[in-house]
Amino acid sequence: MPNTLIHLGVQGLLHRGLDRRVDLRLVYLGAIIPDLPWIAQRAIRQLWPDIDRIDLALYCGAQSSLGLCLVLSAALASLTRESRSTFVILAAGSLVHLGLDITQVKWGNGALFLAPFSWQITSLAWAWPEHPLFTWLTYLSLGIVLATWPLIDHRPLWVVRGTARWFAASALLVAYLAAPVFFIDDLLAADTYDAATLRDATSRTGAGQAQPTHIPDI
Repeated sequence: MPNTLIHLGVQGLLHRGLDRRVDLRLVYLGAIIPDLPWIAQRAIRQLWPDIDRIDLALYCGAQSSLGLCLVLSAALASLTRESRSTFVILAAGSLVHLGLDITQVKWGNGALFLAPFSWQITSLAWAWPEHPLFTWLTYLSLGIVLATWPLIDHRPLWVVRGTARWFAASALLVAYLAAPVFFIDDLLAADTYDAATLRDATSRTGAGQAQPTHIPDI
């Protein structure tokens, strides 16, 4: 998928083009929401080397789906002063992020736009990550981020009072963390990320070998 710098630069340019008053902190947060599960995955694998990597990848894949990105966006937005506009920015950021992700060729990977109704991966596969287009987008994005960095608002963003807001945020966060557990079987049934193929060692060439315990990074 495009690197984080591309996501920040493209989204910063897009959002600023639509509304020059937009809070870049929210733009940049929305730009990385779909990647948070994959960042956490790498940390978990370092702390817990024996964890089932297939189940972990499916769990993180469910969290990176558009539907659960919206749940996390709502959780974060509920703790800001202007929760509705914040949710729109974060939700739009997640959608654009996934839209950028599907442009690259990366076997077995893509975006889950329709989960939990469908766990089929969407991928346009227009160009390989090494394509010069992404190199130039990285340079352009670096320039955009550096140019807009002084424009970042430093006023308080988060609401620290309000029981109802904290309750809503907590409930949504619990849903975001717990929901993937209930979808793992559906992901396996759909062979998302080729997980079922990797797990079913007996049906592949070399049948009888041990079940694979490692899958490629996503």
